[in-house]
Amino acid sequence: MFINQLDVYHVVQPIMNLKENRVHGYEALIRSRKRHSPDVLFQSAKEDNRLFDLDIGSIFKACKTWSRSATFLDKPNLYLNVFQSTLVDPDFNRKLHSLLRQVDIKPSSIVLEINEHEDAVDLGKLKQVIRDLKSQGFKIALDDIGQGVSTIRAIVEIEPDIAKIDRFFAKDLATSPKKKKLVSLMQQFFTEEGMMILEGLENEADLQAAKDLGVSYAQGFHLGRPEPVAHYLAGAKA
Repeated sequence: MFINQLDVYHVVQPIMNLKENRVHGYEALIRSRKRHSPDVLFQSAKEDNRLFDLDIGSIFKACKTWSRSATFLDKPNLYLNVFQSTLVDPDFNRKLHSLLRQVDIKPSSIVLEINEHEDAVDLGKLKQVIRDLKSQGFKIALDDIGQGVSTIRAIVEIEPDIAKIDRFFAKDLATSPKKKKLVSLMQQFFTEEGMMILEGLENEADLQAAKDLGVSYAQGFHLGRPEPVAHYLAGAKA
């Protein structure tokens, strides 16, 4: 398999429910011993016309790793990054269900986190694929909301179940009245029909500011760093 040539593995980072002080889920993050960063890894795959192979291979490997451990972590949600071009590939749905027949993970436990850092795909096709995935029980998250105006259209068209707010809004949140106002407005907007996750919380002051604004879900180094699944498994067993 192409992914094996890159010596790929995954770490996970917790996403916390701040209201209940518990883990809501874990985001699987790809790593490679033969590439210095995920960005370089995916760029190389794109240049070799192997982006779909790497993306679907990463999902396969993350799910298999997760399936062996999730029972001990009370089976929280698993967040899987996926490119738009992977979602609209004719082979995606077939391969995804082939995988789920091999692992003990239900679609309702999987959140497909759409990565927007690529050229736009046919929005009509993407919307249809997302409707089909939602009907099967999968949840859809839109990543890095707030980075650009293109995301605003995607919010309207895709109607994600989960909105992940870019880390820019978490940085120095405690001391920025403008960011506080924007985060509060986004929290109100996105929780009317779904949920919002504030990414990039890296210190106690910004975390407390987020809580004061009513943010229910968050992610960041202050709440838990990307680590092998075994790291969090050990904590769950302790």
